[in-house]
Formats: sequence, C-alpha cells, structure tokens
Amino acid sequence: MSATAAAPAGGAVAGGTGAAVPPPLLDLRLLPPALLAWAAAWWALTRPVPDQAVAVAVACLALAVALTAFVRRRRGTAAPLTATAVATVLAAGLAHSALARTGPVAELAAQRAAVQVVAEPRGDPRRVGPSRPGGPERVVVDVLVREVTGRGRTRSARTPVLVFADAADWTRAPTGARVRLTGRLAPADPGDRAVALLTSTAPPAPVAPAGTAQRIAEDLRAGLRRACAGLPADARGLLPGLVVGDTSALPADLEEAMRAVGLTHLTAVSGKNPSR
Repeated sequence: MSATAAAPAGGAVAGGTGAAVPPPLLDLRLLPPALLAWAAAWWALTRPVPDQAVAVAVACLALAVALTAFVRRRRGTAAPLTATAVATVLAAGLAHSALARTGPVAELAAQRAAVQVVAEPRGDPRRVGPSRPGGPERVVVDVLVREVTGRGRTRSARTPVLVFADAADWTRAPTGARVRLTGRLAPADPGDRAVALLTSTAPPAPVAPAGTAQRIAEDLRAGLRRACAGLPADARGLLPGLVVGDTSALPADLEEAMRAVGLTHLTAVSGKNPSR
C-alpha cells in the first residue's frame, strides 16, 4: 500500500514522508476584541458617559501605543497589531463620545439652563408642526455648538444639538455659517446623536459667514431652486430634495405623506449638507 493510500482521512501527506498535515484551524484571536468593541460602542451610544471615561480612554490609548511599540520590537510583524489598532480606535471613539456628552453643553442641559450659543447649522430646517394647537409652525435644525454661554460662563464646545424654533425665524439655514442662538437647553434622549435640545426664543443672529466651499454649494442649490420656480408646488419642493437634499420648499402635506409611506430616505442625500 502506498504512503498516500495509508494517509489518514482528513489529512495530507507532506513531502512524501508519510506525516499527515493537520487541517487548518479557525483563527478566533480577533473575536474577543471585536465583541468588546461592539459592546463598548453599544454602551457608549445608549447611556451618558461618566467623566471617568475620558481618563479610561486616554489610558487605553496610551497602553495601545506602548503595546504596539513592544510587539514590533520583539516580533517584527504587523499581524498581532490588528487587535491593538482596534483598541486604539475604540479608545479614541470613547474619548470623543465622553468629551461631547460630559462637556459644558451637557452640563447646562442637565440643569435646563437658559443659554446663548454660537453654532453652525448642519442641515435644512425640518417642519414638525406647531407645539400646541393653533400655535406657530415649528421646525427643527441640526447644529454643531462651538461656544456656549450660561450660568455666567462662556466656554468652547464641539457638541451636536437639535434646535426647536419658530418656522418664521428659520426660513433657511445658512449651512456652514456661524449664528448666535438664544434659548433653553434640555437633555436629549439616550442614544440620540444630539447631546442636547435647544428651544430657541429668538431668531438666529449671524456671527460669521460660511466658507468658500459652503458658499459655492449654496449657490448651486439656489440655482436649482430658481430653475424649479415655475413647477407645481409638489414638484418644486421635491426635485431639489431628490437632487441635493434641499427640502426647504417641500410642502408639509407631501413631507407627511412621504414619512407615512417610508420614502423620506429619497431626500436624505449627501448634497443636503456640504459642510459634513
């Protein structure tokens, strides 16, 4: 009987010597760090991050850098560094979330403080209807707060906030520009992208114009709105929404109908916010 015929089932003969090569094993070394990354991401997105998380994230990042240097010196290979890279990204993401959710905006929102903020609009106003029967039409606007003044202090920030305001005050959001807003903060729900909610009590006051790229993008959007001016109301509002995500002229009844049938994603395109 030949050596090949005598080889055990499931194994292969190496070099004709009769020694069976074991089948390859499933490499599960990256499974624990991957599960840890998913669990930490879920935890960070569904509840407030305590102040100590910043220190923990920085410590993890320093440990990851030290481990990377040690492994490269001792083993001279990049294969074991994948888990280290995962830990580094996780630490950086945790630190970013912690800084946003434990910063001055979050603190003032927990106190439901009256504030004044300098913010950058990050999208067009979205109609949500009046806050009370017979009240004025309301809109919500995504903004990035850069500075907040409250409780006698002014502090810098970089925090996403959802603004509730009268529709008459926000006929158009100057995307990429900086505006000053006055209102009262409140905490957002856990898991929301926005850290806080701001109920605006006055129209936005311009602070600084948008950058060159944002102005060019807005000029293009304005040109499309002018080109659609002669169309019926539904088409006039829908076409800019489909092309560049500009829903500012979308009739309220059409917007509600699209929401009811699950078609709002048609106007959620990257052109809606050139500053992102």
